[in-house]
Amino acid sequence: ICEQWKKIKAKPMEEILRRLEQFEFLRIHIFPETTIHEKPVEEWPFCHVLMSFHSKGFPLGKTQEYARLHQPFLINDLDKQWDIMDRIKVHEILKDAGIVQPRYGVIRRTLNIDGTWETLSTVNEQDDQIEIDGEIFHKPFVEKPVSAENHDVYIYFPSSAGGGSQRLFRKVFIHDFC
Repeated sequence: ICEQWKKIKAKPMEEILRRLEQFEFLRIHIFPETTIHEKPVEEWPFCHVLMSFHSKGFPLGKTQEYARLHQPFLINDLDKQWDIMDRIKVHEILKDAGIVQPRYGVIRRTLNIDGTWETLSTVNEQDDQIEIDGEIFHKPFVEKPVSAENHDVYIYFPSSAGGGSQRLFRKVFIHDFC
């Protein structure tokens, strides 16, 4: 198992490990974080089966390099982990799979050479709604960054509910009304 210690100690992973440990012919080896971060993949322990989940600060590229070198059976697709870090790609994957999802809009931006952002979408924000490229979203609505690693999530409220916005961070409310 190749992942950050915080993922290893998370309740879902502890349950997966508990179930895997019930198989007598299965030996579980958890790669130490120092190995993952500091050693070249040629020095990582050999395994026949690899399970690896990305989290912030995790060297997914090194894990992919290890998989190319040793060709273990992969429990989860390492390449797709890049896709699930991009919320737009996640929506596209769900759409392609025919999975119904909430209506959403994307404000497309590009980073200029001088470090400023240029908005490519047409955006018209009003008290109780926002229009993105001709599609209207009535408040309340949720704004999420494209990067799934960025947890700066905002809820925007209509004027009938007092207006303003509230920032959420990892399921913890931070009261910050405009």
